[in-house]
Amino acid sequence: MQRTLSFITGLAILIVFLIWGNLATKLDLSTVLTIIGYIVLLVITTIIMTIITVYIQNKKAVDEDKSRDK
Repeated sequence: MQRTLSFITGLAILIVFLIWGNLATKLDLSTVLTIIGYIVLLVITTIIMTIITVYIQNKKAVDEDKSRDK
């Protein structure tokens, strides 16, 4: 499960970066703005994937507790 989530995280970051790079080129943004955009996108994507990971781990722990109580 953890490997799959890591793969999905990496794939999501790659796709978001490719879209941002394409958009920054089309909007003719400066290098500084493009780099700042990359940093912001990396932080946002990392936070979202961390939230998803914590949710999955908590759900798994709750399910294990329920099965243990039976």
